[in-house]
Amino acid sequence: MEAKKVNPQKDRLSTHILIGLGAGVLVGLFLGEKAEFFTTIGDAFIGLLQMTVMPYIIVSLIASLGKISLSEWKKLILNGVTILLFLLAIGIITITVLPLILPHWESASFFRPDIIAQNKSFDFVRLYIPSNPFSSMANNVIPAVVLFCIFIGMALAKINGKEKLIPLLDILSETLNKVNKMIIRLTPYGVFAIAAGSAGTLSLEELGRLQAYILLYSMAFLLLTFWVLPSLISALTPIKFKDFFNISKSTLITIFATGKIIVVLPQLIDNIKEILSRENLSKEENENAVDIMMPLAYPFPNLGSFVILVFIPFVAWFIGDAITGEKLPVFLGASLISSFVSPTVVLPFLLDLMHLPSEMFNLFVVSSVYTDRIRVVLGAVHLMTLTILAIGFSAGFAKFSFKRVGKKIIITILIWTSVSFALNRYLSFVLQGSYKEYDRFVGMTLNRHKIRMEIKKMPEIQPQKPAPGASNYDLIKQRGTIRVGYLRDQLPFAFVNNKNQLVGFDIDMAYDLAEELGVKLIIIKVKKNEMYRALQEGYCDIIMSGVPITLTHLDEINYTNSYISQTMAFIVPDYRKKEFLSLEDVQKKDTLHLVIPQWSYYAGKLRKLLPQAKISVISSPRLYLNGKIQGADALIYSAEAGSAWTLIYPKYSVVVPKPTVIKIPLAYPIARDDIRWRDFLNTWIEIKKGNGTIDEYFKYWIFGKGAESKGERWSVIKDVLHWTE
Repeated sequence: MEAKKVNPQKDRLSTHILIGLGAGVLVGLFLGEKAEFFTTIGDAFIGLLQMTVMPYIIVSLIASLGKISLSEWKKLILNGVTILLFLLAIGIITITVLPLILPHWESASFFRPDIIAQNKSFDFVRLYIPSNPFSSMANNVIPAVVLFCIFIGMALAKINGKEKLIPLLDILSETLNKVNKMIIRLTPYGVFAIAAGSAGTLSLEELGRLQAYILLYSMAFLLLTFWVLPSLISALTPIKFKDFFNISKSTLITIFATGKIIVVLPQLIDNIKEILSRENLSKEENENAVDIMMPLAYPFPNLGSFVILVFIPFVAWFIGDAITGEKLPVFLGASLISSFVSPTVVLPFLLDLMHLPSEMFNLFVVSSVYTDRIRVVLGAVHLMTLTILAIGFSAGFAKFSFKRVGKKIIITILIWTSVSFALNRYLSFVLQGSYKEYDRFVGMTLNRHKIRMEIKKMPEIQPQKPAPGASNYDLIKQRGTIRVGYLRDQLPFAFVNNKNQLVGFDIDMAYDLAEELGVKLIIIKVKKNEMYRALQEGYCDIIMSGVPITLTHLDEINYTNSYISQTMAFIVPDYRKKEFLSLEDVQKKDTLHLVIPQWSYYAGKLRKLLPQAKISVISSPRLYLNGKIQGADALIYSAEAGSAWTLIYPKYSVVVPKPTVIKIPLAYPIARDDIRWRDFLNTWIEIKKGNGTIDEYFKYWIFGKGAESKGERWSVIKDVLHWTE
């Protein structure tokens, strides 16, 4: 077979992609955060890339399977399937142990919605069984779509007259491929936009952690490509290690340069035939088997595309989580059957499946300019290994030897252990001190407001109550100030930042309230045990500090309508996180010591859910987080506010036990029986909900969106040329 020549345009495209990458990085560094608009262009490009992938896979997989004559090639195909499963087993082991190399590091994060997302019982039927194939296609349920294609393809192979349909499928497949090639021409511009947006907005610590993924996958690539797979061939067949690479090296280099296997598939076939010929194994039936086996194996999963999915465990580590326990088999199973298709299609699906941030996919796209090239090289070596071993066991020149295979396994373990240890030490060193979430949190600032705030303590305030028949609303208007009480240790609703400024969700809301009333703002520090007196005696008009609604003090105070809700959670040391993931497991504990804040909403709920627990009340979460409460197993707090505490104490984690999720409404306490003041505040809260203010503050103070330190991102335009502030 004559090898297909590589189109010179492919080389030019590869060069242009590299130029686009470099130019994008330079533009991102030049513009800094002003390059953020490029991310929208990059997202559009990613969408175009994914547009034809699913239809192409459906058509090409059905066509490939439909061409097979099962009766003629039954033995070869069975051996091929066996070898494929064995190779993928190597991939499963690799993708399981690779994340263990990643070092432990302090990794708390702002609140994420997936913390409280109800764990739907995993629907294996929906994921793997295409009961409605069109629904599976529309919802990008890749494993089910692949299984549907396999059944259709196998049925087509047995149908008389299939020769009329298969050419049409080939034409449609080629059409989709041409559409994809049209989009591929835009790759230099798409990569430029993605690189510019990422280089301009990614922090140095994020880039530092991305290198962990690149090094991790590079290590797997080097060991699998240049040791494990060639060693497997040399241990099971007469083919020598050096002959394998001497014959295939130019083809592998071409694959690396083009980033595509399919363009040199004929060369790979010729390489295998030459390898067999070198060892006097080149019989006619063996050469015919190569011609059928290589194209047949191409649409199926390969180690390159499978192992690159270690990006998912990397993302979990990146955000301070880990894929362990019941999540691991779900991830491995979904990854295995999803690896039929391109990683650009699989990864968004897996990120969603594992409840990981979808925006992390952009990091993968940036890294893929390099990782995609080594991925296809590993994929090519996988195809060659699969083809040689399948033919070898069918023709009889491949034989299993415990001695030879055992020797290779021992050497592999030694090499893997040594390299893993070295990489772990290196990453531990370069990531040392990379935890910056504390600085981001304490560097948060208030929204811009038109009025100034005055902070006082209760003893400095002359209590004042409205006249009989009047309301606090009238009193506030009359004196021209609103007195807002705040409680200490109410992160992230009210706290002091690193500039010694009082900030927080409810401090922003207090400013807004004063501005709406057209009065000055006085903030008064109130102790928790004095909150009710402060309202009753007229020291404060309202308390704004993330206070949960309870029924125990309604004879003393009143509440506004709820403005947000929180979720009950455990705050526990990182190493004990697994113990509290399931409410059922917590209920089975014979001894349990829980601590709760003062006037906690949770006390009654806890006594019902966990009757065996000893419950202690503490004045501040700091007492527990600083280890001052002996024998305490967990702090009961809200997931939203607790996440803020873990930013300060990153050795602790927030856990919402499943399946029960308990919601706690927050409201603003006010004086009892002041209906007009309450009605005004309720209307004001509804307006703030409707105009998006509360949602905006929630995203900033709770989710941490935009909480990065201002002015820290270096750029040429700002820090060198000084063209902007």
